[in-house]
Amino acid sequence: MKSYSEQRRERLSEAVFDYLSDENTTPDELLSDLLKEVKKTFDYYDKYASKCKKVLEMLPNNNIQETNDPRDWEDFWNSFKSGETLKNNEFDELTCYDTHTNKLENCQ
Repeated sequence: MKSYSEQRRERLSEAVFDYLSDENTTPDELLSDLLKEVKKTFDYYDKYASKCKKVLEMLPNNNIQETNDPRDWEDFWNSFKSGETLKNNEFDELTCYDTHTNKLENCQ
């Protein structure tokens, strides 16, 4: 069985061949479509990166750093005061979908 990388390369090869072997398609169309797909993929992931950035900015103590030291995680979780909430007025009007009742409800 071929590896995923080999299969992906074959799919790319087939797509490129499809463009180049079509008498009615120009090289500019191939490059234009490739550019459009890369931009579309970028925009898709950028949307989620922007959301993640916004959430990080809203979190208290957002100086998040990667660590493998369990003491760092303990310090992180202990940095929140007892009963502290992450209240933000931007979320007051959110609506949630209740899968048990199949109805939209206020999230509060």
